[in-house]
Amino acid sequence: MIEPGAPVPSVNVKLVENGDVHDADTAEIFAQGLSALFCVPGAFTPTCSNDHLPGYVEKADQFAALGVDRIICAAANDHHVMKAWSEVKGANGKVAFIADHAAAFAEGLGVATHMSALGHRYKRSAFLIRDGHIVASFSADQPGQLGDTSADAVLAALRSQS
Repeated sequence: MIEPGAPVPSVNVKLVENGDVHDADTAEIFAQGLSALFCVPGAFTPTCSNDHLPGYVEKADQFAALGVDRIICAAANDHHVMKAWSEVKGANGKVAFIADHAAAFAEGLGVATHMSALGHRYKRSAFLIRDGHIVASFSADQPGQLGDTSADAVLAALRSQS
């Protein structure tokens, strides 16, 4: 996993934000401000849809109150899937999405994994990123569990830094 202090890798992805989709470079997405990035194995999968994403959507105001400029979710899905997931889960205006169908950004972050039936995916993880550099990283050790990547855990880490 990428270490704190390291720059965010530069990877071309699709950014889904507020119902729009556009090409973006990850280094530019995270170049300014404080961002909370959480990574999931797949959109519409049970733990990701029922537990992981909803926590960030529900607590978006708490992240903003602690100085987070942007919450972003990354997955190895295409932008059509990520846009639909955002709409279904009521995330527009609260969480942006990185559609990284080839898991290239996951590789750069050091959180890529191969799931036999699904191909390359993200390990469940989260990062705090300030002005293009990793500030903190979190990972989940057990499949199907959020561990330190939950919205509550990342909020607690933010509070401890304040």
